[in-house]
Amino acid sequence: SLVGSTLQRVAKVAPCPLLVVNRPAASFWGGMSNVIFGTDFSKASDAAFRFALQLVKTLACELHIFHALDIGSMHLGRIMTQDEIESNIRESLRRIRGRYIPEMKDVPEYDFEVWEGIPYVEIVKYAREKHADLIIMAHHTQKASREDTRLGSNIEQVIVRAGCPVISINR
Repeated sequence: SLVGSTLQRVAKVAPCPLLVVNRPAASFWGGMSNVIFGTDFSKASDAAFRFALQLVKTLACELHIFHALDIGSMHLGRIMTQDEIESNIRESLRRIRGRYIPEMKDVPEYDFEVWEGIPYVEIVKYAREKHADLIIMAHHTQKASREDTRLGSNIEQVIVRAGCPVISINR
């Protein structure tokens, strides 16, 4: 595991959002202006969206909604055609428009994008491109055994690689 066992245990039981600061970031000195919300359309992502929405309304900053279409694991051992990738991207954009955009009435500035690739790589690249001050996403726990629960690999990799703090939400 890339993150420590204490973080793993806290993430498993935390009744509140978990803020992870891995390194100094520009947002420490100038406030928040760009927040990335990464979604996989799960129930946990819906909770993360509600948190992100409230935060950007409170801080009056931009919200960037992002989904990474995981083309590596979607069709187990089969390479997707470009038409299939583009169709899945259109479907993901439709889901964002239907699921999140109706809630954005009081958010002055927002945008949304879908990229294909390895989710954690694309989230970190997108955050860098948008000069993100904060990334908010859901974490999913994976159980290796009943006693051992671990964060999902995407949130773990984003925490380790992102150039800004990450808020992880599971409920």
